[in-house]
Amino acid sequence: MELDSEENQKILLASGSVNGTIQIWDLNSSYCVNTPIEQKTSLFDLQLINSSCIASAGGDFIIKIWDLKYSNCLKTLVGHEDWVKCLELIDNKTIASGSVDSTIKIWDLNSDKCIRTLTGHESSVCSLQLIDITNLASCSQDNKTKIWDLKNGNCIRTFCGHEDWVTCLQLIDNKTIASGSVDSTIKIWDLNSDKCIKTLIGHVMSVECLELIDKITLASGSSDRTIRIWDIVNGNCIKTLFRHEDSVKCLQLIDNKTIASGSKDNTIKIWDLNKAKCIKTFIRNWGNQQANANA
Repeated sequence: MELDSEENQKILLASGSVNGTIQIWDLNSSYCVNTPIEQKTSLFDLQLINSSCIASAGGDFIIKIWDLKYSNCLKTLVGHEDWVKCLELIDNKTIASGSVDSTIKIWDLNSDKCIRTLTGHESSVCSLQLIDITNLASCSQDNKTKIWDLKNGNCIRTFCGHEDWVTCLQLIDNKTIASGSVDSTIKIWDLNSDKCIKTLIGHVMSVECLELIDKITLASGSSDRTIRIWDIVNGNCIKTLFRHEDSVKCLQLIDNKTIASGSKDNTIKIWDLNKAKCIKTFIRNWGNQQANANA
């Protein structure tokens, strides 16, 4: 998770690991700059709440809200019946969570209570993506992507087309969304017609994460250890980044020419997109590294 710090104009990145720790990295110095936050359970996702707070989703079935300065837990959100796999901020007082229990819960951060539960998926919810203030997308191990009306909690669209789990989502614009799957493809969907308008083929294993670079360029990370850069207009892969030694689990755009990737090889890598070159590596000596970010 990318954090901008006013102090010395630092650019900070937050990473979470299956060993239950959250660390903050200075992208300039490559050093960890905080006392690691320890949730003591596997972490599957991080979500920035504001400049001082971060939410974590874990294997203990709960969501925790952390104070970044003091590394202490401020709130605990309890209600899911299995691992919490993904988080998405709706607004400054509302967050959504997806779980292996097949549900999506909407939480009021002021009262710490679940205000709505969305049901409809038939298996684990893998990723969430806010479309606008009233619509949320979700994808699942049931091979489907669903669009939800947050006002009434109803599923208003279901996209079917992937041949295996749908693992990740990325909004392209207000009428287009991308989905990545264990079937190794990325599909681009028209939100109005519910139809797949393009399939991106190139990865040879599961697509684990997606990140929009600009309005016509998409990055994807895969279990095949590569990051691919795609031209969304023509569907071609224009660059492939090689250096990770295990699955690429997450991506975060730093600026229009730099992207960060987190991998199960216990590293975070910073890439120059123009040169298609790794320019910096942060190494952890334990746990499967996962970095998740919000600009």
